Amino acid sequence: MINQLILPQRARARSPPVKGDETGLPSVLFCCLSHVDGNGIPFLIAGCSTDSWGRSLKRVLHIWRDSRFQAGIDRGMLHIAGHQASTKFEAVLARIDANWGDVKDRHENNSLTNEDYNRIGRAVYEDDPALPANFGFNHLAEVARPFCGSGENMFDEISRCWKCRFVHHYDVNAGLAGPVPQGMPVIQPGAIVRENPRLTKLHANGPLGCAEDLVHFQCNRLPAVLPAVPMPTVPPPVI
Repeated sequence: MINQLILPQRARARSPPVKGDETGLPSVLFCCLSHVDGNGIPFLIAGCSTDSWGRSLKRVLHIWRDSRFQAGIDRGMLHIAGHQASTKFEAVLARIDANWGDVKDRHENNSLTNEDYNRIGRAVYEDDPALPANFGFNHLAEVARPFCGSGENMFDEISRCWKCRFVHHYDVNAGLAGPVPQGMPVIQPGAIVRENPRLTKLHANGPLGCAEDLVHFQCNRLPAVLPAVPMPTVPPPVI
């Protein structure tokens, strides 16, 4: 049974609701459901994004959230990886606008095909200067998923942003393909909706701004004892 809960955003007293989106609710929640530390203690680790915080709350919430990333080499490596992935993905999008006329037309008409998405994903690893196939942080032995953090679809499964897709490698489709590793939460077939990149805007967020960044940072500070799952030598298809 999970007996520890880490929320990398400090709980604060809630003020009365204010107008607009100034509620302090995040757009995205990301939960790692199966982290086990070096003492064999299971943790549920959750983090939040920053992109739905209202104007009057944004500054102080950013300060509280940013304090969770303690200074050091781990923060520096995470920032560098996020910057590299974001920069590369935005370069691929620029190439679409300049040279991929057919894909650009389908993108503008919101009619990208599965092969279009896979072509975009492959370009991140193939177009010079390419990201290596093992780029990012390996959490493939851990079950995790992003959820909508506010609005009408609150707590519905969503897809990772295009930066996190290349930086944070968690098992986001647990129970959908292959057996669930021993000791992991039991995921009933059909309980998790397969990740769908069509639900995510073709844009890469910047470093340290995503819920996945906080969760990875906390997972990294609690070394896991789960058997490692090797990173693929060939990038998997996006969809």
